[in-house]
Amino acid sequence: GTKQKSDIVSLNLRNINELQQDGSAIKTIDSALIKAKEANAKVYLSGRDHRIIGFTPLLTKEEDNTMKAVNISNILKQELDKYNKTAQESRILYGIGIHSGELVIERRGEDFKFVSLGNALRKAKVLSETANKEILISKEFHGRTIGKIRVQRLSPSIWKLSEMASKYKYEEFIDRFEKRRKLPKS
Repeated sequence: GTKQKSDIVSLNLRNINELQQDGSAIKTIDSALIKAKEANAKVYLSGRDHRIIGFTPLLTKEEDNTMKAVNISNILKQELDKYNKTAQESRILYGIGIHSGELVIERRGEDFKFVSLGNALRKAKVLSETANKEILISKEFHGRTIGKIRVQRLSPSIWKLSEMASKYKYEEFIDRFEKRRKLPKS
């Protein structure tokens, strides 16, 4: 395998057993994860309650994938929060963690397998288990994104990603604006 500096996003789904009965919750989670695949990330299940999203230069053809990891994490958060606002039954209880570390990428035909060097995957998972409907980032990831993202320091080794202007918050306003723009001038 090839050893590469990678950005790892872990999505922890605390109530996955309960959500299995709720088709719309699973559909929401899956459609959000498809966006990660579209960004050339590798997405896989780790245990029952973690979805690991790996961004490596080998997969994305880009040396620095930090902003891809941030953007995908924000999309996940927005999609899950949007679902939770209107959920009739069970809300999705989740946490998102991002860490940068070394992964060994093994190619098996068309598929890739990640092997964590040291505790790279574990760190991302622990952050996602700690996070409560938020995105937490490690010291290592923070070091690679200083000046690119807004964060709030929670401890010497954990930062919380600040809310990025969500398009959903302004969706209604934009829709009204678009409708007004299309009205014929009287």
